[in-house]
Amino acid sequence: MSPGRGFTGLVIVASLACSGRGEMRGAAQRTMLDAPPTRGISPAITIDSAGHAHYAWVALDSSGTGHLFTMGEEAAARELVDPLGPAQFDGETPPKLQTAPDGALVMSYAVQVADSTAKYQGVSGLRFVRSSDAGATWSAPVTVADDGDLQRYRNDHTMTVGRDGAVYVAWLDERAIDTVRVYLARSDDQGATWSRNVALDMEEACGCCRTPVTTGADGTVYAIWRKVLGPMRDHVVSRSRDRGATWSAPTVVHADSFAIAHCPDAGPSIAVDANNRLHVSWWTGREGAAGVKYARSDDGGVTFSAPIPLGVAPFAKASHSQLALFGASGVAVVWDDGTLKPARIALRVSRDGGTTFGPPSYLSDSAATASFPVLAVRGDRVEVLWQERGAVPGAVAPEGAAPSGRWIAYDARTPARLVRTVVPLP
Repeated sequence: MSPGRGFTGLVIVASLACSGRGEMRGAAQRTMLDAPPTRGISPAITIDSAGHAHYAWVALDSSGTGHLFTMGEEAAARELVDPLGPAQFDGETPPKLQTAPDGALVMSYAVQVADSTAKYQGVSGLRFVRSSDAGATWSAPVTVADDGDLQRYRNDHTMTVGRDGAVYVAWLDERAIDTVRVYLARSDDQGATWSRNVALDMEEACGCCRTPVTTGADGTVYAIWRKVLGPMRDHVVSRSRDRGATWSAPTVVHADSFAIAHCPDAGPSIAVDANNRLHVSWWTGREGAAGVKYARSDDGGVTFSAPIPLGVAPFAKASHSQLALFGASGVAVVWDDGTLKPARIALRVSRDGGTTFGPPSYLSDSAATASFPVLAVRGDRVEVLWQERGAVPGAVAPEGAAPSGRWIAYDARTPARLVRTVVPLP
């Protein structure tokens, strides 16, 4: 993998305070990355053991072709060119970037199939790469699926790395003609080879909602996905005690009884704390109580607490929540709040392990449509990235936002694409 073109996207770096109405206010530094292409989507972030942030995203050029980029805080953007084809551009399927226990960066991503005869264009190649030099160079890409068939639907993947260094990738797969199922593979050699692909559940999964997977301190692997339950599409959790070889029967997180005849493109999020407590957040479109909710499990996903509504209303457009844990009992949840028009990025934080949450803080501008946020916590600050359309006409960069390094001064008249905000944890 070699260095390539950079990326033009809007970035906000802010130290802000929260007003009583949940608005984030204060002096903000706004800058833009100084290179094409210009349409950035699908961001990802990870924090390494030294506390440095690393980013990945897909950007579209003027022809609509996807390009995969990575970047460090002190390093220029680099394009990763995959011989299978261009990067897939899908807000629900961003590249997955994580720091392994040995300090390496690992990443899974999806590529479009270059073969014009393939049945499913744009969703078929799941790939994995690794970097041992903070993203300066990357290994040759390896395919995760074990059947060698690039004409099958494979999408909405997620990745996690266990404390023992094992890498797990889960995804939606239509290798069986009859239905879409959740599959998982494990690598014990830093992604060089992958285990036999295992179906977590033989029943139908919702066809385009992401399938998060995570591991606990005791090695248990957990997966969550939206399942087709007759006319309903609610979320279930399954666990594996043998490193992904076999899986428990799925447990419904909460019976939202969300009836829908198609996939809403809005998957959940899951994390496990040091006490093996599960934390999950999700969106439901159930009329009368639509929006983002949170629940936790103290028994390994066998049962879940009553959900806490983080942002609900009688109606809500699809929202994409992500959560992160911090400290001994901190939980931070971000989402694109579909109860608002336009949707805005919301943040709520719990300091008591998910028992209660503080009020929402809105990170994005009220005049722009924001979506698909991701987050990471560093010390007493949370860093959030999202994709955005629209900007405030006539706005100007505040004093002190001078160009620096690979950044240029922010101009709000340029359509925003990728936004980054760093704020103190409420």
